[in-house]
Amino acid sequence: MKLNPKFKGLLLALGALTTLNAQPRTVGLTTYQEKDHQKGYYLLSPMVNGCKSSYLLDDCGRVVKTWQGGGMPGTACILGKDGSLIRTISVMNRYMAVGSGGVIEKYDWAGNKTWRWVLTDSNQSLHHDITEMPNGNILAIVWERHTADEAEARGRKFPLGRTDILFERIIEIQPKDTNDADIVWEWSLWDHTVQNTSAAYAGYGVPSEHPELLDINYYESSDLGRDWLHINGVDYNAELDQIVFTSRSLGEFYVIDHSTNVLEAGAHKGGRWGKGGDFLYRWGNPEAYGRGGIQDKRLFVPHHAHWIKKGLPNAGKFLIFNNGQGRPDGNYSTVDMVNPPLDNNNIYKIIPTKAFLPGSAVEKYKANNPKDFYSAVVCGSYVLENGNLLTTDGLKGKAFETDSSGKIVWTYVNPFSNNGLKSQGEAPDINTVFRYEYYPLDFPAFTGKNLTPGTELELNPYTKRLCEVNVHAPNLHKENKYMRPNPADATVYIAAEVVDWVKLYALDGRLLLNSKGNDINISSLSPGLYLVVFSADGAIHREQLIKSKQ
Repeated sequence: MKLNPKFKGLLLALGALTTLNAQPRTVGLTTYQEKDHQKGYYLLSPMVNGCKSSYLLDDCGRVVKTWQGGGMPGTACILGKDGSLIRTISVMNRYMAVGSGGVIEKYDWAGNKTWRWVLTDSNQSLHHDITEMPNGNILAIVWERHTADEAEARGRKFPLGRTDILFERIIEIQPKDTNDADIVWEWSLWDHTVQNTSAAYAGYGVPSEHPELLDINYYESSDLGRDWLHINGVDYNAELDQIVFTSRSLGEFYVIDHSTNVLEAGAHKGGRWGKGGDFLYRWGNPEAYGRGGIQDKRLFVPHHAHWIKKGLPNAGKFLIFNNGQGRPDGNYSTVDMVNPPLDNNNIYKIIPTKAFLPGSAVEKYKANNPKDFYSAVVCGSYVLENGNLLTTDGLKGKAFETDSSGKIVWTYVNPFSNNGLKSQGEAPDINTVFRYEYYPLDFPAFTGKNLTPGTELELNPYTKRLCEVNVHAPNLHKENKYMRPNPADATVYIAAEVVDWVKLYALDGRLLLNSKGNDINISSLSPGLYLVVFSADGAIHREQLIKSKQ
């Protein structure tokens, strides 16, 4: 019996997929479900010995850009809107604690180092996270050391032995020249404490009556010694002019006012919200301010609390990686979303004597068997344009994308290990990543840049790529809901009442068309596969388009 040629082609394509998927994929791109996946770019800065570079990858796991650094990576590494790479460098300050950085560097798109700034000594050090502000300045976290005498004068008790302690400062850095900076704004947690040890010491009061302050004697974890707070993440909301930061040790995240001047930031009044530098909101562990017990705790050694950005699903809510160490029902990790209780004036509401709401978070991701997914340190997660989540499993060096049902549709594993770069098919060992950063196809840094992909990072990559098979297998493309016809050769119609805007991209990220209206003229395009992003029916849609012939 003779097979229909089209059916035969489909069987060959499916056979290629079966053979390819049977090959063991241990590093690089290991999962690619093209129709459910959100296309974009990923910034990888491995936290392993000997790797001093950072890499921009496409969603096929191919290197688009490499920045070669001059030192061991710290933790955070981000891409600025102007195309510059901003990365932390670890100088392993023996006076400080786990996560020490001490240096921030900037590189332009060509790879030239344009700025290097050092802030680390026996009394202070940059550490963990950074974020870029709309004005190009950088928000950073700084440990500040206080002696036992200073702490005692604040009412600090010493149940584990009298010693110096690390507090936290948040600074806004304005780069200057090639190796200098101005600190144009700063806030210190030291100025916002409460204690009920003695009226003879500063900040005397009842902690439960002051949720806007930090109880200097609340101990949640002693595993990090004097680094009793261990702030590990910072983010900025330009619309509210607020900052959020995350405490691993206390199991909370906190929101403060950035609109304050230097004096107001250290006081309890002033600023846009009238509370100076006191907490506007906190969430995760009501016991820390005397308005709940251990049964009310919701966050367990968390990382990376941040606002979901404007234009994305659930914008304005907080997303946080809940590592899960010490949960009452066992250790497992989740990605949680918190909807803060704001009134019409964007003021965080709280009922007197009660804890900040909500009473619980929405679990955006949890493994089917919860204990199958657990990372005790690092990690983070982002909401993508299609509503999926991109999550970093830091200890395994892995980034994975999940849809609303929890199905994994894309996975990438860092091929760099402490003992070198791994070959495809070879299992990685220590390949830690602090956090993969995601950037959409239309991120401003990519305008006018060459985004032609090169090869994969791993050694001996397979000849056939997962994404190439899925994209080019004949007859496997499902026509979408909106674009008709598809495939097409001249004009495509978007079937929606109102189409606000349309952008068409090449698969390497180049913007080829930017228009309005329902009709897309593709007559000048070469045959091939393209990505169309458009606003219609009150939502952002991303669909693939096949140009069939010239």
